[in-house]
Amino acid sequence: MSTREVNVPEYIKLKNNQYYTKHMDNIIVVQKFIEGKVIERCTASYEQLMISASMLGQIVKELIAFPELKENKKFGSRQENRIRINKLKDLFNNIGDNPYKEKILKDLEYKIELAKNLEKKFDFNVLNKMTKVNSHGDYLNTQLIYDSSNNKISVIDFEKARKMIVSYEIIESYCSLDKCVEDGVIDVDMLVKYFKEFVKYFKLNKYDLKYAPYLFLIRIVNSSY
Repeated sequence: MSTREVNVPEYIKLKNNQYYTKHMDNIIVVQKFIEGKVIERCTASYEQLMISASMLGQIVKELIAFPELKENKKFGSRQENRIRINKLKDLFNNIGDNPYKEKILKDLEYKIELAKNLEKKFDFNVLNKMTKVNSHGDYLNTQLIYDSSNNKISVIDFEKARKMIVSYEIIESYCSLDKCVEDGVIDVDMLVKYFKEFVKYFKLNKYDLKYAPYLFLIRIVNSSY
């Protein structure tokens, strides 16, 4: 990707003439230092948002040429949603003494209600109509290094690269960057601009655009946090 002007880490060949080595069942790679700083959560400027969306679009476009990666199955069926509701209820009823008990119960109550609403209003069959392609897999603010000297963003950590519903990666990355999201608000106009910048490089279908927000709600329900 670096040959196509996508700023990614440059790996260094080791003495074994490979780009990686193993130590205690861990794979170790060495990369050249990248100048800049990680973009802090929900602090990105408009320009940084647009660069981020552009970079993600370029990455997805380039990964099309790669062999199909293992699929990231974050989003399941209606049946799996029902199973999740029961698990959340069990957890709600079995929270022991904890200094954060009240906050945890409130969060679980919210997730249970959200999962029930998805059960009523969301057609889970739509997931099969959304675009699944190779993508970064963890495209968040923590993986973006911004160099203010040349106004460039480098993308690191492709360890979780997977085949996935790409609309989720778009909306999750936006939510990790835009300032207003810190207060629990999504700027719809800004999100639309983010999507428009992405589709300059990779085309999405009508299901990707229409149902992207539901993907994020499903992810909230499935999250352990």
